[in-house]
Amino acid sequence: MRALICCRMPSPTAAVICGIAAAAALTQGFGVSVEPWFAAGDAVLRAACVAGLLALLRWVYARIRKREGIGLGDVKLAAAVGAWLPLDVVPLCLASRQAARW
Repeated sequence: MRALICCRMPSPTAAVICGIAAAAALTQGFGVSVEPWFAAGDAVLRAACVAGLLALLRWVYARIRKREGIGLGDVKLAAAVGAWLPLDVVPLCLASRQAARW
């Protein structure tokens, strides 16, 4: 409940989103003829890579500016985006999200 009041993304929510994305990859595989478990593993790996990259960016920004610039909710959301979308579309999605903030 506190996460809803403070506008935070709870970790279980992000885990469920990534799990659903991995399950969806089992059935669709983005139109490529691959084994379903390989597609699900690929979705999990994409989520980890995108979240890791954004977590690294968050850490570097905090070290340089001495304040938090990106919250963990953004990292969790990026993990969900990475799980759902192919890697070549992820930068476009994150850029459009940033443009929508302006």
